[in-house]
Parts: sequence; structure tokens; C-alpha cells
Amino acid sequence: MTPYILVAFIFFAGSFTQSAAGFGGALVAMPLLTLIMGVETAAPTYSLLLVFTSATIVWRFRKDVVWRESLRMVSTSTLFVPIGAAALVMLPSEPVTGLLGVLLIIYAPFELWRSTRGVEDAPPSDPPVWAPYVAGACSGVLGGAYNTNGPPLIIYAVARQWPKHVFKGTVQSVIFIQFVTIDIVHTYNGLVTEEVLRYCAAGAPGVVLGAWAGLAIDKYIPQRQFRIGVLVLVAILGVSLLYRSLPENMGG
Repeated sequence: MTPYILVAFIFFAGSFTQSAAGFGGALVAMPLLTLIMGVETAAPTYSLLLVFTSATIVWRFRKDVVWRESLRMVSTSTLFVPIGAAALVMLPSEPVTGLLGVLLIIYAPFELWRSTRGVEDAPPSDPPVWAPYVAGACSGVLGGAYNTNGPPLIIYAVARQWPKHVFKGTVQSVIFIQFVTIDIVHTYNGLVTEEVLRYCAAGAPGVVLGAWAGLAIDKYIPQRQFRIGVLVLVAILGVSLLYRSLPENMGG
């Protein structure tokens, strides 16, 4: 099987996860892509292709997007994406991704425990006015640096106790703008090469089919199961980030 066919399958899996859960495409796709191509190629290829999936999700759930909070998150995330891109060059990624992984590993079981006690059924209170700005800023930095823009937005959305369509539409409305910004930054920095474009052409059919399949199963996923699935994915994302932060020579 040629690398280009593998790339198409990987992007199908990533796009399917992103559209079914509202996030998680990078969790599935990025580790596999880096086995085929370097990180410098995988990152711009992923962000160029998954912008389509994000746009599709936003369009599907456009009536459910909480635009006021989305725009607040967008306003800071777009400003902080270039800062994250600069940090990618100047700072080591291991401490940041390791700390983020630990936080997610702690947070997901806590929220699952709250779910078993029915806490999520209580009416959510309005967040502090600064909360979406902080979530957007953290997401922008992490997205620009390490393609991990999802965790701050997911934590915010889970805390808001949004229904699944509101969750998907609002989170992806922010991620879509971030992907566009990241693509502009990658292009400016010369990361969108001929090799990247070839991999994009190979992965495009997988992205389209994955987005369609993920949205097609949406109506079969009840709200409570969706919330539990999101938190399980958050925990897996935390483990993945923690693993990525370990020194390469650990364990031999």
C-alpha cells in the first residue's frame, strides 16, 4: 500500500472522529501521519485538510452556534496563533504537552464522576465574562505551536454543559477560524511545500468521506452517551499528550 493511500485512510479516520465527536481529529491523524512524513510536513497537511471538516460541521450546525461566545474565543485565539507558532521554534514542547496531558487526565474522570451524580443535569450558570477570552487565547497558543487547539475549547464547552449540536457547532466555529489562521501562518513561514500539496491531494477524498460518515451517525448518538464519549476522548487525548512529552530515550 503506497503512502498516499495510507494518508487517505488516515484522513478518513481523523475527519470521521472530528465530525462525530466535534474534536479529536488530530488525536487520531497526527501520530499516524508522523510515521509517514515528518512533523514539519504533517502539521500543515493536517491543518489544510481538516479546515474542510470544520467548515462542514459549522455549516451543518450553524443554527446551534452560540455566536456571542464563539466570537469572543475567536477574537483572542486568532491573536495568539502566531505567538504559538513562534513558541514552536523557541520553546521545547515536552513540558507544555506533558502538563496539558496531566490536566486532561485529571479533568476527564472528574467530569465523568460529576455525570454519574447527575450534576450536569443542573442548569448551567453563566460563565465569567473573561472565560471565553482565556479559552480562546490558550487554544490559539496551543494550536499555533502543537496543533492541539482543542483542549481549552473542549473544557470550556463541557463546563458550559452545551447540548451536542451546540457543542459541535460552537467549538468548530472557533477551530475553523484557527485552521484558516494557522494555514496562513504556515504558508507565510514556507511550510506549505509541493510535498504538502501532494499529500493534501491524496488525503482529500478521505476527509470528505470521513466528514460525511461522522455527521451521518450524529442522530444515533444520545446526549448522555455523547458527553461520556467526549470525556473518554479527552482522557485518551491527555494520555497521548503525556506520552508525547516523554523523552525519546525513555524505556530504552
